[in-house]
Amino acid sequence: MMYWTHAFLPNKQYEVDLSIVSPFMLTNQEKSLFPTVDVEADKENKISVKTSQVTPIQNMGPRPQSKPRFTAIQEDSTDSENEPVNVKQITKKSSPIVLPTLIPNITLSLYDKCKLRAQCVNRCQDPLFWTIYLAKNGKREYERIGGCTNGNVEMADKNAIVEKLKSKSPKDWAYVLDTKWTKVGLYDLCNDLLTKPKMSWKHVYMLCAYYQCNIYWIDMKMRVYMTFLHKPESDEDCDTFVLYKNGQKGPVYWVDTAQQVLKPHEIVEEYMQIINYDKPLKAASNYKVADLEIMARQLQIETTGKIKKQDLYTKIIEKIVQESSV
Repeated sequence: MMYWTHAFLPNKQYEVDLSIVSPFMLTNQEKSLFPTVDVEADKENKISVKTSQVTPIQNMGPRPQSKPRFTAIQEDSTDSENEPVNVKQITKKSSPIVLPTLIPNITLSLYDKCKLRAQCVNRCQDPLFWTIYLAKNGKREYERIGGCTNGNVEMADKNAIVEKLKSKSPKDWAYVLDTKWTKVGLYDLCNDLLTKPKMSWKHVYMLCAYYQCNIYWIDMKMRVYMTFLHKPESDEDCDTFVLYKNGQKGPVYWVDTAQQVLKPHEIVEEYMQIINYDKPLKAASNYKVADLEIMARQLQIETTGKIKKQDLYTKIIEKIVQESSV
């Protein structure tokens, strides 16, 4: 294949003998010796030519040329000598200016906050035990032992919990944990811990005693919370964990060790405190109407107009029972 070394000017008439102009024609291989031209124009229609580097072919001698013979060509005097040859004038289009997109403030639900900021364990037989184990010992130690499938570690810790609880009297633990325990009740809890496949909320006091920590238990579905507090001695460090009981798809529990999901004052303001699941509230005589109105707001109970104290108390109890039974 042959290529012209220069382009014909428009509106010209040529009388060319191809044999005469053959010295000015190149083969496909010889074309690679010449630089390529990339033409761009800026906004003011200025032409800039960028020449790419081409590696020459070594040991290639000049091609023998015959004496050129030209035929007179009549030129049009109207064309300018400064007119560029074989160059198209391209106007460079300016790229649109991209303005930063303002992201609106998005209010995350408690479920989304837990997914982003809290920790959880995989599906297992006793998720409550392993979630608190993860919070106390850290993710690195949890993964080192193989996670929640290590039954030997689980039974070893549960036996250690029972031994520590039996080392003191129920009266001493009642003071440390701010709860009421009898000797029979304490031994029943220890027996259930070792024989039943998983722990319940009643065993959280035992976890607080063994791991020396405070635990805030938040039921996300019922919008209530319980406190399991451990009074540390003078030489003890007491951690605080916030445990979220999930009522939707996902893990059974989340645990927040750094109060990144909710702060303690947010828990008190947004969720209603109960004594426990068996006895959520005290008798109605222990509450004022203002207290019950705050509880109704925390449980998202709609009330219209003035309502009697006993009726409001009944609505709160019914709401708790309804959510716990679903």
